[in-house]
Amino acid sequence: MYVEIGDVNVSDGKISPKLIDEKDLPANAKILPQKGDLLVSKVRPNRGAISIIEEDYSNLVVSGAFAVLREKKESDYRVETLKTLLRTPIYSDWLLKFNVGTSYPVITDEDILSLPIPIIKSNVEDEIASYIKQSMEYSKKAKGLLEISTKSVEIAIDKNEQTAQNFLDR
Repeated sequence: MYVEIGDVNVSDGKISPKLIDEKDLPANAKILPQKGDLLVSKVRPNRGAISIIEEDYSNLVVSGAFAVLREKKESDYRVETLKTLLRTPIYSDWLLKFNVGTSYPVITDEDILSLPIPIIKSNVEDEIASYIKQSMEYSKKAKGLLEISTKSVEIAIDKNEQTAQNFLDR
């Protein structure tokens, strides 16, 4: 599985990994992230391609165009807080301050790591993390409900409404 910058939905931060044969991976496919890592796009960072790896992929590789931040036990910040902050317009604009290039801005890992981050009380960070995790769960449930709804409409079209209703009742 491979994730490049375009595989991050900038509206919600979800990733859509592609199944690619190892021999077909691009040269910059070199980072092996873990569940819980924060991906931050170093290319056109103002787009907000920032995501938390939500699944435990055994074979996920991401583009070298991402900075991958991993939460440490002694860390002052949770990845959910950093994701929230880095997706705000203030930080989006701030990241452009460091860019090299005009039409296709690029920043470095050091640019991201040197960003000033406000001191946030741990209970506030816990609350942010709770909301982010809750949002992820709601998103998964919504996706599942959409799949069920789509399947039931297909059954209603192919067979009949009663069969579709029976499918929904199960």
